[in-house]
Amino acid sequence: MAFFTALNNFRSAVGLGLLAQNQQLDQAAKNHVNYLLSNPDINFSAIDQATGRPMFHVEQQTRSGFTGVLESDRAKAVGYMGAYVGESGAYGLGNGGAKVLADLASGIYHRQGLMFQEQREIGISMGSDSAQTTVIELGYMTAPQRNASNFVGAYPADKQTDVPLASYQEVPNPYPELTTFDAVQKGTSYPISIVTKSNTTLTVATFTVTEQGQTEALPMRLFTKDSDPNKFLLGNIAFVVGRAPFKANTNYTVRFVGTVDGAAISKTWTFTTASK
Repeated sequence: MAFFTALNNFRSAVGLGLLAQNQQLDQAAKNHVNYLLSNPDINFSAIDQATGRPMFHVEQQTRSGFTGVLESDRAKAVGYMGAYVGESGAYGLGNGGAKVLADLASGIYHRQGLMFQEQREIGISMGSDSAQTTVIELGYMTAPQRNASNFVGAYPADKQTDVPLASYQEVPNPYPELTTFDAVQKGTSYPISIVTKSNTTLTVATFTVTEQGQTEALPMRLFTKDSDPNKFLLGNIAFVVGRAPFKANTNYTVRFVGTVDGAAISKTWTFTTASK
């Protein structure tokens, strides 16, 4: 499937371990897609009060197609007894799995999920509906993947080309002042992220993005565990997101200075944006 290939390409670019497709997680994803399509009256963007999760990820026992309240329950229902199971989802809108991956990577919370280092396996299902509702299950059975203690990954990666210009709207919304899809597209740049080994503490001294030929850095929003308005981000990741889209066909330089568990790190890299 295009999503599987695109996700492993994404993880490779960041420096993360690749994933193997798992038939049980495939079935759990298929079951949840069936639930979503069987209950179109649910507002899947609403937040479930009991779990704090968007209703896209929560099943109600009285509803058609129910197989488990949360993704870990749905995985167990098909025999996947993983130590960890996480879930993501998006819509292909007629453009398939590559579109799904591109949209997920364009949001800070969903990208964090794609960059979670410990997962080893993946299950995917795309609905036959016109929206191509897609569910992705990610997990590991007993032993998580681990990166080296000095790992520092960045995305977009160094010298990456065809980088999108803006963020994608996601739930929950990290930009409370931007309440529509159009507002997010006009009021953000593509997110720039840096990630360190799982369970480390990343602190930011400076995190800047500068257009080639300019000396002044762009105005950016900084998202860390401490500054995230929804408190979804982990302590080993940071994002910056501009207040306007990037320019097309333009080179940018990113400079990061900070610490990981108190040890100083710095990283400078470049990327080039897409034509539109």
